[in-house]
Amino acid sequence: MNPALFDAARALLLGSTRARFTDARRGQLAFTPFCLSADGTALLRATAGAPVSIALAGDRGAPALVLRGRAASSPPDDAACERFRRHHEAESAPPVQLVEPRALLATGGERHALDYANLVAEVLFDAATETRMVRHMNDDHVDALRDYCAHAGVACRRRPPRMAGIDRHGFFVLADAGPARFAFPAPCATALEVRKALVALATVARGSAPGAA
Repeated sequence: MNPALFDAARALLLGSTRARFTDARRGQLAFTPFCLSADGTALLRATAGAPVSIALAGDRGAPALVLRGRAASSPPDDAACERFRRHHEAESAPPVQLVEPRALLATGGERHALDYANLVAEVLFDAATETRMVRHMNDDHVDALRDYCAHAGVACRRRPPRMAGIDRHGFFVLADAGPARFAFPAPCATALEVRKALVALATVARGSAPGAA
């Protein structure tokens, strides 16, 4: 597959917080909250045991990533549920996992089958590392989060911004309209590289010397 298409599919998988589907009962477009667990498992709201087909999509006319599988009957572990709640604060019930996932990238009237395991390989940090970074940003660097949002035109006037999740390619900040995605200029392999990337983004956002994050 064209590397650019693969990158587009991975960006949709990492950057989406909701997925669309057709409600079989009503025959109309509906949406479900979505995120990944630390091991790359797709988490969403669905009926346990039921077949699932969802689409992660950006702007109209852009590629869409279609995921098909089955909603697991057993709930995800505590770390996965916690990551889901960080992204979706209003969702109190635990999510379900998408098992036996199959991935297709729909673009330009064509569909390209993708290896789901390859899409999520080496893009997420383990749960403990991510939780440590998220807590550090939320406890000590709310001003930096506010600067990221202001620079990107993301409103956070009703509440202080909170980091919801971070991976090797970017991070989410909870703002007035929900989770907002911020991409790193280049993938980060370690927590130290993440720190340097966050400092660089804060420097650009503030138009001043580094040292904010």
